[in-house]
Amino acid sequence: MPSILIVDDEEMICTYLEMHFRSEGYETFTAKNGIEGIQMCKDHQPNIIISDIKMPQCDGVKFIQVIKENSEYNPVIFYITAYSDVTIDNAYELGVDALFKKPFQIKDIVSGIKKFSKIKQEHSQIEIQKKLNEHQLSENAQLKLIAELSTGISHNINNHISYITTSSYVLRKYLEKIINKENNEDTEKNDLLKMIKISEKIHAHALMTYRIVKSMKMLARKNASDDEKENISLISIIQSAIDLLEEEFKINLIKCTLTYPVDIQIKCYPEQVLQVFLNLLQNACDALSELKDDEKWIQIDVSLNNEKTEVAFTDCGLGIPENVRSHIMEAFFTTKNRGKGTGVGLSLSKRIMEAHDGTLSLDESSKNTRFVASFKST
Repeated sequence: MPSILIVDDEEMICTYLEMHFRSEGYETFTAKNGIEGIQMCKDHQPNIIISDIKMPQCDGVKFIQVIKENSEYNPVIFYITAYSDVTIDNAYELGVDALFKKPFQIKDIVSGIKKFSKIKQEHSQIEIQKKLNEHQLSENAQLKLIAELSTGISHNINNHISYITTSSYVLRKYLEKIINKENNEDTEKNDLLKMIKISEKIHAHALMTYRIVKSMKMLARKNASDDEKENISLISIIQSAIDLLEEEFKINLIKCTLTYPVDIQIKCYPEQVLQVFLNLLQNACDALSELKDDEKWIQIDVSLNNEKTEVAFTDCGLGIPENVRSHIMEAFFTTKNRGKGTGVGLSLSKRIMEAHDGTLSLDESSKNTRFVASFKST
């Protein structure tokens, strides 16, 4: 059975309602003013609140305003009052489900509880289904992005492994010469210096391969729940996006640079933020691939502005046409050729940023194409 909180400075009313609802099987709590009511809500989160309006210390209006500040807590709320100047419209404005005038009939309150509890339950089920649909859309977009990147990433990893393999062979040959003492001392010294340079390059290619695999694992993670947000380096997420698109940049002759003042920690779902950055960079790549410019570039700038951390993605394109700017964040709107885009990327990226208490916007003042992802500084 649901739990009920009764808030009234009249002890007899609290006792009467408490006795009745306990006999009906409800778990029941009481408070004599709004201050006690707020604490009861924090401790027990009752499903139903029945509150008087006029009370000492903290009245019913202030009490309900405080409760409504918690968007995740949504109980059925009834007002009971002896004052004739309070109307049902006043109650609705305060976010209350129903108003009962004293002296009230208990059967009316019971009927109201059943009616509004059912409505809340149906609304809750709709919200759950909506979240499930959004979660599925996010996962589908995530899988599509992985599929689009996989060919380029596979080719990129193969290139790094090929370099490591051939360089290892050359190293072995140099070692064999030294072991067999085939060269004089000066030649041997030169060979050792060459070996050091080759080993440094092998290490660099191995490290790059590790970073690509690590970034791919981050992207492929299942979308996490609220309690799995983690503190992570923002720069590491941006670098992961750059690493995953390294082959795209090479093929399209695009120079991608990143500037930032200091490394910054953010609390987020890393796989979702990575998805946003990849969408923005992939869109820039797609747009620049059609340009014939000799110098094509993407610039990523991280900056700290007051209480916000901003990541700006600017490319050398001429910007978004004015007639489509207001539509680019809409679901399923795309300017790409058939088969190249679904129109989900930017709208989903915008929702992901909003879920992180941030924003994603197009900078219309820039002469180039410039998107800004903004996070609250932690």
